[in-house]
Amino acid sequence: MKLVLIILLVVLCGAIGFGISNVYKQRKNFYESYLSFLEILKTEIGFSASKLDEIINKSIFNLHNKDFNCLLKNYINILSSEVSLTKEILFKNIKFLNENEKEDILLFFKNLGKTDIFNQVDIIKSKTESVKGQCEKLKKECEKFCPLYTKLGILSGLFLALIIL
Repeated sequence: MKLVLIILLVVLCGAIGFGISNVYKQRKNFYESYLSFLEILKTEIGFSASKLDEIINKSIFNLHNKDFNCLLKNYINILSSEVSLTKEILFKNIKFLNENEKEDILLFFKNLGKTDIFNQVDIIKSKTESVKGQCEKLKKECEKFCPLYTKLGILSGLFLALIIL
């Protein structure tokens, strides 16, 4: 009985550490998809002059991050229903971003499609540079903290198992 409890404790603590490290991976993957979306958007607006909803619908199939696709689907729903763009609606079912990140992304989507093509492309280019910097930062954080939290979870489980013994 004691052995089962010890194994369960180590596995549970390891799973908690893995879950915490997964948040870092989700944020990194989200921002990588955001960067890809900005590149697609810049190209489509600059060269094909497609409608915004068409570009976003096309992007949903090209991007493979479920959280970013959820954000794009929420945005499409807002555009089609003429509802006011709010943080709660745009980030529905997305929990891992902090408030500053949400505000920054919300501001971008509020201004999307509000200017002429040339100014819009300039805005997207500057946003792309900003998101590239954020991607690099998140990549470094992920390399640093993901293994740390996983190992820390397992080690804390082993420590608790040692106390139980």
